[in-house]
Order: sequence, then structure tokens, then C-alpha cells
Amino acid sequence: MSDLTRAVQVMGKAQLGVELSDEDAAAITAFLGALTQRVPANYSAPTPFPDTPRE
Repeated sequence: MSDLTRAVQVMGKAQLGVELSDEDAAAITAFLGALTQRVPANYSAPTPFPDTPRE
């Protein structure tokens, strides 16, 4: 699915059984966009706990 707003509407129906309006889907899409940013250059992933299974 190439349109995130449409994907949000489909997931609302599939997972919640709710028909999301275009406005509600656009608001959710805007929220999701606000969560996206570049990973800082100095970021390093945390070391897993010793008992964490490896894939």
C-alpha cells in the first residue's frame, strides 16, 4: 500500500472494526510523521542483557 493515510484507514477497520474518517486518518498520519527523525550520529545501541537469546 503506497499511501500511509489509506493504510491507517485499513488498519483501523481491520484491527479496531472502526471506519476512520479522512480527517482522523490524516491526524494519525501526521502524528506518525512527528515520530520520525534521523538517528543521531553518536547513537549506539544498548548492549543486550547476557540472558537475551540471540537470533
